[in-house]
Amino acid sequence: EAKLDRKSEPEEIVSMKIARGALTLQRKFVDTAVYTLKNKRDKSRRYLIEHPLRPDWELVEPAKDIEKTRDAYRFRLALDGANQRGGGKSREIIFREQHMEPEILMLANIQSDQIRFFISQKNISDTLRQALKELVGMQEALQTVRQERQQKEQRVKAIAEEQNRIRPNMQTVTKNSESYSMWERKLVQQEKDLDQLNVDLEKLRADEQTRNAAIARFLAELNVE
Repeated sequence: EAKLDRKSEPEEIVSMKIARGALTLQRKFVDTAVYTLKNKRDKSRRYLIEHPLRPDWELVEPAKDIEKTRDAYRFRLALDGANQRGGGKSREIIFREQHMEPEILMLANIQSDQIRFFISQKNISDTLRQALKELVGMQEALQTVRQERQQKEQRVKAIAEEQNRIRPNMQTVTKNSESYSMWERKLVQQEKDLDQLNVDLEKLRADEQTRNAAIARFLAELNVE
């Protein structure tokens, strides 16, 4: 009797380094196959396990007594019979394989959430972890400025749309009417608001550009392992 159970371990990042804004990492994948053999007969039996060979995967276990063909690993063993003393009537043979997969990511294209995932990895140096934390801080500060700029741009757009509705309405009433005066005051106030918004936007766009440049410079000069 024979049974096969397979399982895959969660991928693990085993190394990381940064060179000129490029994050190079090695991901390790581990697959395990457990062959459970049972000899229910009286006499001992010999078994041959043939485990498929995958070119990009390294066999970690068993570490010895393995034959290798073009397509498979072969493992031979004998099991004593059920009525024999000291016999191991059943036995588990574990085939553990690992696969290393390199990956290169440009940090300028990675969101803060993904960088935090890399920060949480155990197999990185304190220097690299600190550099990634600094990058996240810079990215979040930039995002705050960008959001404020976008909100003010939306406000400018909303005022312009409102003015486009008010001006035609003003033409339908007399200049001395209460409605005309109300809309006129509204336009005057909106022009003041637009002036302030444009001043704020000029500062925010300059700040955003400066922060973008600082991040690009930080990444260009970043070389850590």
